[in-house]
Order: sequence, then structure tokens, then C-alpha cells
Amino acid sequence: MAGSYIQAVGTDVDIPDGAEVIDAAGKTILPGTVDAHAHANHFAGGPLPQENWAYLANLAFGVTTAHDPSANTETVFSLSEMVRAGLMTGPRIFSTGTILYGADGNFKAVVNSLDDACSHLRRMKAVGAFSVKSYNQPRREQRQQILQAA
Repeated sequence: MAGSYIQAVGTDVDIPDGAEVIDAAGKTILPGTVDAHAHANHFAGGPLPQENWAYLANLAFGVTTAHDPSANTETVFSLSEMVRAGLMTGPRIFSTGTILYGADGNFKAVVNSLDDACSHLRRMKAVGAFSVKSYNQPRREQRQQILQAA
């Protein structure tokens, strides 16, 4: 049942009225698993889906928490909020959002100072990121500034 959780396990427990009791004798119960490097269909832009096939597949295999280390910022954090609000079925989603990409391209994160690095981290934290991925920053001091900002 969505939103349910295990309150007690054992043979000598108080069972509250209305609680669902599952006889797991002879079975193994595992807590949800965490996929720390999950790419769960977060690269699209535009209108958001009402269901995400990758979320349903993850849940079917017991993944109840996922961390996407490279995703479209708007998509991943919007879908994560929809799951938390009960508007979509899926695992808890954490992400870096869009990576701090250093090579030329349409989403380059320019880092030429510690202030630049701090600005990128503040921006990503404000939208929901609790981690960041720095990728292809060409100079060592750029990578160090991102680490220092973190």
C-alpha cells in the first residue's frame, strides 16, 4: 500500500486496530534498496509525465531510494516533488541535477573563481540538489574551487 511502512516485526507485538498484518513466516523481508547511481529517465524537458516507467521498474526490483548523478534539473526535482506529494508513484529521488559541465556546450558551468563555484553550488542547493557532479572542468584549479566550495 502506498505510503505504508513496517511498524513492528515479531511474534510479541501490539497490533493497532486497522493495521495490515502480513504473515512472513519462512520468508525474508528486506528493507528497500538504494541505487546510488540511477539514471531514471530525467533527461526530457517540457510537460511532465503522470507516470515514469523507470520509477515503476525500480520499485518492482525493490529500489525505494535512487540518486541520479546527472539529470535535467527541472525534470528531476519536479518529479521528485511529485513523488513526495503523492501525485506520482516512485522511489525517493535525490539528484545532482544538471552537472557542472566544464566543456563547451549548451549547459556549460563556467568556473573561473571560488565565487563562481560557490554560486553554482548555491543555485543547485536552492533547487533541491544535495550533491553535485563536476565533469570535464578543464583546469585543476577549477576542479579544486568546486571542491573547496562544497
